[in-house]
Amino acid sequence: MNLADLLEAKRALDAAYDPNAGLWMPHDVDVLVPVLCRPHRVGPLIESFEASETPGRLLFIVNEDDDEERSVLEHFSVEVLVAPDETISWPQKINAGYRATHAPWMLLCADDVDFHPGWWDATREARKIGFGVIGTNDLGNPRVISGKHSTHSIVKRSYADEFGTIDTPGEVVCELYRHWFCDDELVATAKSRNQWISCTASIVEHLHPYWKKGEWDSVYELGESKREADAALWRERQRLMAPSGS
Repeated sequence: MNLADLLEAKRALDAAYDPNAGLWMPHDVDVLVPVLCRPHRVGPLIESFEASETPGRLLFIVNEDDDEERSVLEHFSVEVLVAPDETISWPQKINAGYRATHAPWMLLCADDVDFHPGWWDATREARKIGFGVIGTNDLGNPRVISGKHSTHSIVKRSYADEFGTIDTPGEVVCELYRHWFCDDELVATAKSRNQWISCTASIVEHLHPYWKKGEWDSVYELGESKREADAALWRERQRLMAPSGS
């Protein structure tokens, strides 16, 4: 076993230790859930996750000043990461969750999803082969359903540690985006490295109003307001993946 393997094994053991119970509690995946002013979604998400019997844990990433969300989370036995007020965007919160967790896999999630039974087991072969980024099926986006894209990807921690974004190792997603297209960059970059695969049998259903599965609210509207700027940023950053001299 080389040094990298030893360090990864140590990190897994450190992550598994529960100081309150005095027990080793291993889990396979940290489900990173950035939240913002939608406390009514906490209960349904936890219920869906627990029903899926996933060998993992939820980590809610909440802003320090989001009092209502934090108050609701206190009523559940879940992990909560309180992020500084300046950590407000989805990619910033995802990276904060990445740095605060240790499981070998991460699901880049949201609070408006429904975990279908078997979603994690459906990725077993892809994980065994060793792909760095594994696409789930949100049952809404046509590109996702066809296996060409993923809105909520599973990322191998060692992939983020070693490769990261297009230009920044040690990050899961690029923090220059406010909301949109960070998933496009994640998938496209992994594809360019032959590190991406879609598992359409792994269903993490996106309950988004686009697919008539949810109601519009101020958080969705805030995200929509960032679309144009994020699209321009993605067009610019795609050039970083172009072959030298092209």
